Amino acid sequence: MIKAAFFDIDGTLISCQSQQELSKFMFKKRALSFASMLKLFFWFTGYKLGIFRKTVSIRKKMYRILSLKNKNQIDLFIKETYEKNIYPQRNQIFKSIIQGLKKRKYIVVGISGTLQQFCDFIKVEFDMDYAFGTKLCEEKERYSGRWIGKILEGEDKAEFIQKFSKTNNVDLNNSIFYGDSSSDIPSMKLVGKAIAVAPDIKLERLAKKKGWDIIDAGSF
Repeated sequence: MIKAAFFDIDGTLISCQSQQELSKFMFKKRALSFASMLKLFFWFTGYKLGIFRKTVSIRKKMYRILSLKNKNQIDLFIKETYEKNIYPQRNQIFKSIIQGLKKRKYIVVGISGTLQQFCDFIKVEFDMDYAFGTKLCEEKERYSGRWIGKILEGEDKAEFIQKFSKTNNVDLNNSIFYGDSSSDIPSMKLVGKAIAVAPDIKLERLAKKKGWDIIDAGSF
């Protein structure tokens, strides 16, 4: 069997919420109303603070907004958001951590509820083996407002890790999970070693109780 190092993306490999950055960028480009941006900001901030465990409701609103524009325009917004807003907020400490893990024969897997396009950019930047996120459905040169499969957060993320591990012969007892949010707790409980990265209050309390390693934001 093989070992895997699983990484959450938003708040872990990058010190921001990627879809929140997209909403801010689209507002700046006048492709999103102030009221819509405010709602998205509230929901994604609440998710980061552990107030909300799932973001399905707000995603429906956000992805419906994305469906109003041509797919190529949305893809350009996503690309520019990554280059201008997200790339400067990458936590570079994890580049050396990931390289060290790969030398120790771990496969490196990014897993997040964010858009697959952002996951693809992060996969290249951090030299990961896999990166899984939310794939939007396409319809007549637009995103339809729907997505494929489940959002990889909370229990659904843990279920995906279990399925991935079974398919790829991963030994979870000898694997690692890096996460920042209480929504990552179900996934962190699956592996032999859990590491909390700049954790929210609920995750920090649990990490201290269980003796999990904690990487503080000041380490970045």
